[in-house]
Amino acid sequence: MSPTSLLPRATGPADPTPRPIRVYGDVYFAARARKLAVDCETWHMLRYLDARGVGWIDYQTALVGLQRIFGLSLSTAYRRLHYRQDNPFWQSAGARLYLRGIAPVAQTLGLARLERPAEVPLETYRGIVGRRSSALKAWFAARAVHGRTNPVSQKIIAQETGVAPSTQRRYRSRGITVIRNVRVADHDPYPDQQGRTRYDPRHRRYLFRIPHSYAVPEATPAGRSTVKKINRHVLSPRGGHRGGIRKTYLRTPAGASRPATGPRFILAPDQSRADYQRWYYHPPVLGRWLAMAPSPAAPEGPH
Repeated sequence: MSPTSLLPRATGPADPTPRPIRVYGDVYFAARARKLAVDCETWHMLRYLDARGVGWIDYQTALVGLQRIFGLSLSTAYRRLHYRQDNPFWQSAGARLYLRGIAPVAQTLGLARLERPAEVPLETYRGIVGRRSSALKAWFAARAVHGRTNPVSQKIIAQETGVAPSTQRRYRSRGITVIRNVRVADHDPYPDQQGRTRYDPRHRRYLFRIPHSYAVPEATPAGRSTVKKINRHVLSPRGGHRGGIRKTYLRTPAGASRPATGPRFILAPDQSRADYQRWYYHPPVLGRWLAMAPSPAAPEGPH
C-alpha cells in the first residue's frame, strides 16, 4: 500500500473567489541558487492557503488546497510537503505546518536587502512555467519605475536571477511586455563596430540600440511598509536594541502620534504613562532615566 492511498483526494471545483497570490521574486531566486526552488514555491502556495494569516495551516487542508487550487496531483502534493523536513520555509509539528515569516526566511537565505513583492493573478501561477515566470514578473515589478524597468540586459538578468537568456525569451509570452529602447547621439559612439549605429540624415543624429525595458501589467507591487521594516530592523540594522532601531508611536495627551526611536522600556508599577511619553528618546533625559535603575555598588579601592 502506497503512503498516499489513505490521504484525502480533492474533489469539486477550485476556489470560487480566487484572490491574487503574493510572490517574493528575490526570495525565490535566492532559494533557487541554493536548490530550494521547489520548497520556496510550496511556501508561497501555503501562505496563500493560510487565508487568515495566523502562520500555520492544517496538514489536511494544505494537502487538499494544493490539489484543488493549484492543480497538483495527490502524490506531488505529498512529496512537496515531505520532500525536505529541515527546509527553512516551514516546520511540521503533528497535524500542523508552521510557516516561517518573510524576515527569518530572508535572513536564512542570506539576503542583504529585500525588494517589494508583487501580487499576480492566481490563474497565471498554476503550472511549472507559470510559477517560475511569476517569480520573474515579481522581480521585474519590484524594480519598475512608472510601470517599466530601467534598461537592463539579458546578461545582467541572468547574473541576478540565474534565468538563462533563452529561458527569459520563453517567459515573455507569459505576460511580460518587452519595450525596445533606442538612444540618440550627436556622434557615432561605436565607430569601430560597423552596423551597430544608424545615421538619421533628417535630424542629423546617430541611433543605436540599448538594452530592453520590461513591463508587467498584471503584477502589482505590494507590501512596501513591511519590506521597509524588514530592511531597516532585520537585514540591515543600524544600531540600537537587538541590532536595530525599534520605532514605536506613543499617543500624546493632545491626540497626535509622535515617533519614539530607541529601546523599548518596561514601566515600573509606580511610573505613569505620561512619564514614559516625556522620555521618548532625548539622550540627556534617557541617560538620567537609565541611571535611576539600581546598579551593584562598585568595590571600594585603596585610599
